[in-house]
Amino acid sequence: MITPLTCIACTDSCKTCTYDTTSTKTTCSECLKNYGKVGSGDATTCELCSDGCDTCDSSTLCTDCLKTHYMDGTACVICGEGCNECTKDGGCTACISGYREVAAVSPATQKTCAKCSADCTACTDTACNTCAKGTFLNDAKTCETCAASCTSCTKSTCSTCEVGFMVKDAGCDKCADNCIICTVKGECDDG
Repeated sequence: MITPLTCIACTDSCKTCTYDTTSTKTTCSECLKNYGKVGSGDATTCELCSDGCDTCDSSTLCTDCLKTHYMDGTACVICGEGCNECTKDGGCTACISGYREVAAVSPATQKTCAKCSADCTACTDTACNTCAKGTFLNDAKTCETCAASCTSCTKSTCSTCEVGFMVKDAGCDKCADNCIICTVKGECDDG
């Protein structure tokens, strides 16, 4: 007589496991990503790796860090402020939006990231290159706020307005009280 097999679910953090019908214990043989094995034999479970750790042998023994962290012994240390990716010794290789790279001042120091000026999403050390929504890049390479109710503009010309407003004469005019969206002529265009 053949006995039918029954599938038992592994724990949430376990990728593959074995089930001992005699002891009725589930033992994890492989953990999910960001989890490491803890214990041994039939007491093996998976625990979440430490902060910043991408792969670990146990919850405290990290073998690989997330790109926003670097390895210091068996621990992961977060990269510097504004840094999106760093080298194994903490030097920044890529900055997040709104930050710019600052070159190392000597061979003994690391490249870092510095915050761009207000409303600037991409910059160099001397000028802004891209501005946030609702602002525009002026001739001085800094960001200025668009006119009231304007969400996108170039210098003094508005190209898109907030809901309930329409582009008119390079600015934004309010739609009629019963309109959410209106045409340039002021007529309702609510779909």
